[in-house]
Amino acid sequence: MSDYNTTTTSPNNKRSGSGESRGSKKFTASDLLLNNTPSATSLMSEIEAPEDKGGKVNIIFFLWGIGTLLPWNAVLSCFDFFSAEMDGFKPAFIYPFAVNGFLAVTQIYMIVQGYKYTDRFKVQYAFYVGSVLIFSLPLLAHFLGSPAASFWSCFGVLLLFGIVNGCVQGQVFGLASVLPGKYIGSVMFGQGVSGIAMNSLRLVFVIFLGD
Repeated sequence: MSDYNTTTTSPNNKRSGSGESRGSKKFTASDLLLNNTPSATSLMSEIEAPEDKGGKVNIIFFLWGIGTLLPWNAVLSCFDFFSAEMDGFKPAFIYPFAVNGFLAVTQIYMIVQGYKYTDRFKVQYAFYVGSVLIFSLPLLAHFLGSPAASFWSCFGVLLLFGIVNGCVQGQVFGLASVLPGKYIGSVMFGQGVSGIAMNSLRLVFVIFLGD
């Protein structure tokens, strides 16, 4: 059975530059399965986090968190619009499957093959493409003239959006996971803010403009 080494260095040794290990222990695969190993949190607590001047990295992860869910939250808040434009169809029932099915598949693919692509491709370019796809939805729904054409064209766009957003979400959480826990918290906080913001915006429009 395979052995795994974990070595921790005491802060005193680190400061003195001696580099001597406080202790070393071998863990078997059974230990890993039974969770008889030091937790990731306890190990990470002994690693000095890189300096984040002005909290800029934290802000970036917060904004990324907003960006990963804001587009889909916008679609969710407008299902009454899609239903009115697509008489005879049920976008509120079908469209979540269009997005989430391919989103899950893409995330699994990125776990296995994501190392082949750059971070810029998986985050920056994916955000650009996702923005264009989401902005096209109301135009397709309203101007195609046929409920069937509107429904299926938006369905196709959301399939593509699921792929793009799966790529973005997987990479954003992957990057945050190798940093201290507060960065994952920033991503999750951003996702929560995106949901609150879209529902608040919808409430304002309903109050002032009606249904």
